[in-house]
Amino acid sequence: MKQLMFSALLGIIVFGCNDANTDSTDIPTEQQTSPNMDLGSQPMSTEAAPGMEETVAMDENSSAAHFDMVFTSLDESHPSEAADHMQMAISALETEAVGLEDSRQQELKAVIEQLDDVTDRLRNDEATDRAEIQQLVDQAETLVGEQQ
Repeated sequence: MKQLMFSALLGIIVFGCNDANTDSTDIPTEQQTSPNMDLGSQPMSTEAAPGMEETVAMDENSSAAHFDMVFTSLDESHPSEAADHMQMAISALETEAVGLEDSRQQELKAVIEQLDDVTDRLRNDEATDRAEIQQLVDQAETLVGEQQ
C-alpha cells in the first residue's frame, strides 16, 4: 500500500512539475489552431503578398500619379495643393531614376530643376503655363520610362 501511495505521489509531483514548466508554445497564437477552433475565427493577415505590396506602393507613389494630381489641382484653382503634389512627384521621379545611365541622369536633373522652379511659382501663386508644365512632365516621364 505504501508503494502505491508513493507511486501516486510521485506521479502527481512529476505531472505537476511538467505543467509548471510548459513554455509559450502551448498557447495558441494567430497562426495556430486548436481542435475546437473554427477557422473562420482566425485573425486575417493584413500583409499583402510580396508582389502585391510593391505594386500598390508604386501606384500610390509614382510620379505619374502625382503629376495627374498636379493637373487636377490646377484645374480646381488650387495652386498650393498643386505645388505639394509637384514636390511629391519630383521626389518620386528621383526614386524612379535610380539606375539611369549618367547622360539620362543629367537630363533628368535639368528637368527636375525646371520643375522645382514651377513648384516655387505655384507656391507663390504666380502665373504658370500649363503647357510648360505638361512639356516638362512629358520629358521627365520619357527619361524615366526609357529605363524600364
